[in-house]
Amino acid sequence: MADLARSCIQFVEKAVGVRLDHTPETLPLLDHYLEQARAVAAAKAETLDLLAKSAGAYFGEVVRRQHVAWWSANEDDPLGWRLEFEAVYLAFYPMLFIREVISRETSPGAPQGSQGKEDDQRDDDDDDDDQDDDDDQDEAQEASAPTNGVGDHGSNGVSHGTNGAAAESRDDALALLHMHDQDRWVLAARLAKLPPVSEEEYYATSTRLEVIDLAVEVIRARQIAEGGDEDEYIPLEPGDYEGND
Repeated sequence: MADLARSCIQFVEKAVGVRLDHTPETLPLLDHYLEQARAVAAAKAETLDLLAKSAGAYFGEVVRRQHVAWWSANEDDPLGWRLEFEAVYLAFYPMLFIREVISRETSPGAPQGSQGKEDDQRDDDDDDDDQDDDDDQDEAQEASAPTNGVGDHGSNGVSHGTNGAAAESRDDALALLHMHDQDRWVLAARLAKLPPVSEEEYYATSTRLEVIDLAVEVIRARQIAEGGDEDEYIPLEPGDYEGND
């Protein structure tokens, strides 16, 4: 993993002249590099996978430095490797996300219901009480829960929603997050309240980090509401994720 992340650092430094340092502040540089590399990667599958693995490893390391987590490398192909979190039941697939960023087709419209950057909106959400969270869950169940359940898994074990066009973009933002259904519904409702963002912002690694931050916040809020300690948590271990793909 360290070798892949170092490769990304070298690629970006050669391209833009700045060395990444595993901080969130450097993610816009990574996004700029990935945007430049899209045309080259689109023409060559080997380049696409190399960039997805190296940039995904770097992005994953940035996330891992923000939240206590470990890499689960149960798949032979690094594209299927994921981060599993200690404080909350949450897993994320950085390589698959970066591959999606690089290989996407640019569309004229921005995805709706994606994560915004307005601090005021986030502050308002943070002040929601437990009843608001219950309301959010009810709304999300009605709006985005598919008939076979939110958080169904494809053949690669990645969670995805299947409720049609109305919730498609919101589900896309959650597609590479593996979490309990009840937390997914609340997170989807929180994201749906935020203003739309441009396609560039939607696929930015910094925006996806904000989604992950919000996911952790949502899950911790539920834990505390259920009687958990506000300052401490029962740490999860790799075994807690086994058999739950």
